[in-house]
Amino acid sequence: MILISDKCFGILSTESNLVAKLNKKQKKQIEVARKKLEKLHKLRSDAKQQNDDPAELAKLEADIEKIKTEIETIQNG
Repeated sequence: MILISDKCFGILSTESNLVAKLNKKQKKQIEVARKKLEKLHKLRSDAKQQNDDPAELAKLEADIEKIKTEIETIQNG
């Protein structure tokens, strides 16, 4: 059994269970969402360093949570 740990989401699942449940469309949706998540993490990091607009940081964090929820929804069917 192989365990997968996703650092961005804190998800721990077995690879075989995850692969068996997802179809091609769902896998693509997760791939796209993870790319968006990477971009949002980068933007959040930059926003923390610059800290010009506190509302921007809050919006980015809300967007990150939204994407995480979308990924979990796709994975759970």
